[in-house]
Amino acid sequence: MTKTSPYGFAGLAKASSSDGSADSGRASDGLAENSGASSLALKYASPGTSGTSAKDSEDSAEARRADRQAGAAPFRKSFPRKAAALAVNLLAAFFFLMAAFHIIAGRLPDPLSGGGGWDWTVRLTDRHGALLREYLSPGLSRRDLTPLEGFSPHLINAVIAAEDKRFWKHPGADPMAIARAALTDLRARRIVSGGSTITMQLARISLGLAPGPRTFRRKAKETLLAFLIERRHSKREILEAYLNVTPTGPGTFGFAAASKLYLGKPPRNLSPAEAALLAGLPAAPSRLNPFRNPERALERRAWVLGRMLIQGTLTEDEYSRALSEPLRLSGSTPPFLAPHFAAKVRELLPPEPPEHVRSALDLDLQLQIEKLARETVETGRNRGLEQVAVVVISLPDREVLAWVGSGDFHNPRDGQLDGVSNPRQPGSALKPFIYAAAFDLGLIAPSSLMADEPSDYPGWNGVFSPRNYSGGFSVPVSARTALGSSLNIPAVNLTNALGVSRVLAKLRELGLSSLNRDHDFYGLGLALGGGEVSLIDLLSAYAALADSGLWKPPVLILEASPAPEPGFFPRKARAAGGPGAPPAGAAGESRPGSTPRSHASEEEPQPASPARSGAPMPAARSESTPDAALPGAASEEARPGTPTGASWSGAEAGQEVPSAAGGPTGAGPAAPGQARRVFSTAAAFMVRDILSDDRARALGFGTGGVLSTSYPSAVKTGTSTNFRDNFCLGFASGFAVGVWAGNFQAQPMSRISGVTGAGELWRKVMDLMAARRPPAPFPKAPDSVREVRVCPVSGLPAGPDCPNSVQDYFPADRPLPRQCLHSEMDLAAIPVLGRELRFQLIRPSSREIYALDPEAHPGEARLLALVQSVPGVEELVFSLNGRTVGRRRVDGYARASFSIPLTRGQNRLEVEGLRGNMAPLRDRANYTVR
Repeated sequence: MTKTSPYGFAGLAKASSSDGSADSGRASDGLAENSGASSLALKYASPGTSGTSAKDSEDSAEARRADRQAGAAPFRKSFPRKAAALAVNLLAAFFFLMAAFHIIAGRLPDPLSGGGGWDWTVRLTDRHGALLREYLSPGLSRRDLTPLEGFSPHLINAVIAAEDKRFWKHPGADPMAIARAALTDLRARRIVSGGSTITMQLARISLGLAPGPRTFRRKAKETLLAFLIERRHSKREILEAYLNVTPTGPGTFGFAAASKLYLGKPPRNLSPAEAALLAGLPAAPSRLNPFRNPERALERRAWVLGRMLIQGTLTEDEYSRALSEPLRLSGSTPPFLAPHFAAKVRELLPPEPPEHVRSALDLDLQLQIEKLARETVETGRNRGLEQVAVVVISLPDREVLAWVGSGDFHNPRDGQLDGVSNPRQPGSALKPFIYAAAFDLGLIAPSSLMADEPSDYPGWNGVFSPRNYSGGFSVPVSARTALGSSLNIPAVNLTNALGVSRVLAKLRELGLSSLNRDHDFYGLGLALGGGEVSLIDLLSAYAALADSGLWKPPVLILEASPAPEPGFFPRKARAAGGPGAPPAGAAGESRPGSTPRSHASEEEPQPASPARSGAPMPAARSESTPDAALPGAASEEARPGTPTGASWSGAEAGQEVPSAAGGPTGAGPAAPGQARRVFSTAAAFMVRDILSDDRARALGFGTGGVLSTSYPSAVKTGTSTNFRDNFCLGFASGFAVGVWAGNFQAQPMSRISGVTGAGELWRKVMDLMAARRPPAPFPKAPDSVREVRVCPVSGLPAGPDCPNSVQDYFPADRPLPRQCLHSEMDLAAIPVLGRELRFQLIRPSSREIYALDPEAHPGEARLLALVQSVPGVEELVFSLNGRTVGRRRVDGYARASFSIPLTRGQNRLEVEGLRGNMAPLRDRANYTVR
């Protein structure tokens, strides 16, 4: 035996009236409705005179007063006849309208074809599915479009029981509900119920009608549109659309969004009590808000449960349990995690974004790094270090695993500024790319000697005189030491030898598009960070060194679900079983005699779009990027600070592009997600080997320290002028980490360098990553590199007399320099980049004095003269005291020796370098022999 709900129809009408029906503009069945035929209500609200006779008109005044005292007795006597006539007329009008409607419906547009703009909520998650952020639609509405199969059967039953119990059977409008609503209105002498169905409510929403006066004209329009919707769409489609778009709370539409807002769970996991709670919301979303009015929400829930009991979708036991179930609200607010990263992803989304975006971010790692960033700021604040930024990417796929834009996003002063995207001066962090370019051109090798001495370079804005960080100078140093110890003067000399325009072009190939000024603007100061780059772009460039010279754009998004179809339907694909059938567990059945109908768009082939075909989705272009410059291609006009070519997915990564720009590396533009070769494998390997060599850092930083890890890693720091910015970037096998430290006001810090500032945080993040992803050893030298024993003094391949030779690398496709003649070596004659080699007589030098061995036989004492030759000289002619004593053939930067006799007294040795038809080069020395 069924048990009646304590909240029956009479109580419902009263509750609906007290709720204020203007809040939602509608109700269903016994609920108050913001629509209806007010004219009909007025017509039948009081007894009229059209039915009275002449005899009645002649009644005495006393009889009429008696009738008035009897109240509404005449109305009660005539009401059944008038109500029956009204019901018959309404039914006749209903069927007449149905017939007329089906004649003209084929020419009317589909009311659910959709409007302009997107109106769904975009959910951004990390790589494991944890929710990071919800992006609301332009109308600031929360909507989570869900297919019908994603809703609990309890919720579907509750909605149908509360809103439209004959939903599966009527053709859009329910004649019985209309007739009953008319009778109810007549009894109340006002419009109480309009008999709206789910389809009519959906029609009202499709028109965008706000709550307003209940008029017959408005109700007729809703009815007409409901017929049209039913003719064009299946019952399942209509129910699915209604469940997704009906208002359920402040700025919240659809039951899926309401389920997550109020209950903190997806709509497929609802209990009967929870389903009834949500199903009651559309009657008055504001007044029934369970956060603000839990008592009213529970009363409404009890009424819906009673309707479900009456409909037979709940047993008495289920009803009793649901009625006593306590109200458990989530009490949670939507998450606001990885805020800078979420903002960057939002910039990349297309104008109509997908519903679900799964990012590459690892939330657990992100939260741990955010904690380390806060601690670093707290420690360094008293020295001017007020903000830090950290970005971590995986190798070789370039997926962004962490993105911390500031030490504290909620800092009201500048926490919202994003240090990962904000361009800053990188200091020495650009030097590895200059050396890699020089290796590719064969200008130097890691063992080549470079000058480290005061130099002045005139320019358009004055003389540029670079100095080292230490303020001192060294003897000629190897390129390995110069890069590892970050010496400034060798880097400037190297940039001068390469040419600023060549270096600038190479940096742009690496995605550093914020360097968009002319090469004259930067000058040789470019080698020392005289431009501005973002941390994400810079780390992507370092990843190219780790990945054998291949540049790829950073990957922020792993996958994105398709954008919804236009209109009210969340998915084009429908459940198996055919449209029109009730979902599993729902009460009711298909309309008798109905034929399954398909959505019109399902019957016609549609062009495939990336969002629906599963193809990789392109990244959004910067507004300032020309149409021809796709993301992923280096562009001088790209917006500073935007990660060039930030990709939707890495599906296309690993593809190399043929040369389109020429140059020694054959680098050219790349489409989004593609790779392009910027450096040769040999050059990238040699730079990586230097950056991982702790001994190469000894001159500038000492050995050990925060830059020296217990696992193989490569690292480089950078400090801008006056300690305004710190950078520390490096990588191990499998991941790369970049750190910026400073303040957004560009104020100098108190002598915090890249090692003591950004370097310490870099080491902590590297160790954290190494614990999560233990790095493997770096790959061995590729076939394009040869290992050679090198003289540490000359930088040349070691000769047989060279002691203490060391191992170093040279490109395999270039001939080796000649071997070091250690026994004849003079430091002044060694080729040194940045020091001009001139034609000169190295030994003997003027004013030298030699003493003969008294025991030597006359004519046996000899002196080995040494000459530095230069290109163009073909033959050396030696003359002693005006008499030619010998000739030697030479080529290029050769050092030639010749044995001359020692004679007592003053001597003059001259050497001529013959150059064909050109004037010979000459040098001489005056020396004394005793």
